Amino acid sequence: MGREDKFKVSCELRYPIFTCASPPQVAPAIKHLQEAMRNDPDNSGYRTEIKKWRSMEAQKEAGNDAFKKGNFQEVN
Repeated sequence: MGREDKFKVSCELRYPIFTCASPPQVAPAIKHLQEAMRNDPDNSGYRTEIKKWRSMEAQKEAGNDAFKKGNFQEVN
C-alpha cells in the first residue's frame, strides 16, 4: 500500500466518523466502521479504528464512574 493509498483510507475512515463524533458518539462511529469492515474485510485499518473507539468509550466510562464516586484523582 503506497502513501496515497494510506491517505485515502485514512480520509475514508475518519471523515464520516468525525461527522457523527461531534460530541463523540461512539456507537454510530463503531456501527459505521463495522459496516465498512463488512464491505472491505481485508482492510485492517477499520479493525484498528474500532479498537480505538471502544478503548475511548471504556476510558470515558471509567472517568464518569470515578467522578460519580468522588474519586477526582482518578478522573483524567
